[in-house]
Amino acid sequence: MPSPMPDTIIDDLSERIKDLAERVRILEERQRSIMHAINENKSTVLKLRKDYSSQIKDIRENIDDLKKEILGIKEEVIKIKDSLETFAKRVDVLALKKMLDMLHPLRIITAEDVRRIVREEIKKM
Repeated sequence: MPSPMPDTIIDDLSERIKDLAERVRILEERQRSIMHAINENKSTVLKLRKDYSSQIKDIRENIDDLKKEILGIKEEVIKIKDSLETFAKRVDVLALKKMLDMLHPLRIITAEDVRRIVREEIKKM
């Protein structure tokens, strides 16, 4: 007659194997879940990288355009500066004004004015 002990041991081992099989199944499920999350994260990272690369490219193009515009503005400022050098300086204009004020160009006597003044003086005598 077989002893009851081996049946108990077999039942106990069977329970442990079922328990371990359940644990392995749970771990495999967790592993699949984690792998799925990792794959989703990878695809999200790749999408973000692609989007950021596109945005960086656009920013670089904008920077290049701005550099060209700034260069154009610098060239225009240089042209304006060069053209301003041909104009009279404020000091020169003020000196010219002072000279003109001293001469009183509107008070210059013409030959006709001299004749008229001479006639008037002769008449007074």
